[in-house]
Amino acid sequence: MASKEQYDQSQSDVAHDHESQTTPKQGGWITFPFIIGNVFGMSLIFSGTMGNFIVFLIKHYNFKSIDAAQLFNIINGSSSFSPLLGAIISDSFFGCLPVITFSTVASLFSMILLTLTAGIKAFRPTNSHCGERCQLALLYTP
Repeated sequence: MASKEQYDQSQSDVAHDHESQTTPKQGGWITFPFIIGNVFGMSLIFSGTMGNFIVFLIKHYNFKSIDAAQLFNIINGSSSFSPLLGAIISDSFFGCLPVITFSTVASLFSMILLTLTAGIKAFRPTNSHCGERCQLALLYTP
């Protein structure tokens, strides 16, 4: 009987050794510096941008102050909710690194687009109705 228990134990050890050799270590503390760097950078960019966003909308996009405040609240709420959504997607489907990479690229793209709308006058609304729709679509894209 003791030999059967020893055999089962040795088979269990072999299976455990085989699993540990074939499964690479992912996530954990290895990705932590990247996550902290990403969160710090995006928070810094977001707070700097959003501080003047309402004034920008009123002055350059001819928004009414209440509409500018509503758009600011929508963007602020979305940016607060997106980490929760990213965590759910990361844990359920794709893993940590692809979700962080996608969110970083999407945030960079949106900041570049917002910078272009501020810097290039052609991206701001004019008096034509069709042009205004296209430029508002450009503003709402990110």
